[in-house]
Amino acid sequence: MMSHVRQKIREAVAEALTGIVPNVFVNRVRSLPSSKLPAIAVFALEEDVEEATMARTQTRSLLLAVDVIIAAGDEDPSATLDGHCARVETAMAATRNLGVRVKSVALVRTDIEMSGAGEQAQGLPDLAAARLQYRIVYRTPHGQPETAA
Repeated sequence: MMSHVRQKIREAVAEALTGIVPNVFVNRVRSLPSSKLPAIAVFALEEDVEEATMARTQTRSLLLAVDVIIAAGDEDPSATLDGHCARVETAMAATRNLGVRVKSVALVRTDIEMSGAGEQAQGLPDLAAARLQYRIVYRTPHGQPETAA
């Protein structure tokens, strides 16, 4: 069974980000023990599809999330998080077509969050996280989501 181009993009982004932190996941991460931090999670948030009937292609606009998650116990978690985000942005800027002929890759938003000590009671570490959202545009032939056009 062939993979959807969207999956290929997620996997290519995860590969491009390997080495920035010890753990890179190609899915949403609900909770992580301290031993898995820092980590990056790569997953799709949404995808808009526009049909081009004359060309029998679909232009797809994927909103991809790259979550950077660290333990907030560092002396300056904001600086640590920003450092990881800078490396993610540099790595993403260096990727041209992600191996699947994407038309464009653009950072469109970054959200930053710090979790409080209330998480400790559940056995989870305090976290600092940034979600970098990338808009990735690509095309597929009509009815062939496994093939980039």
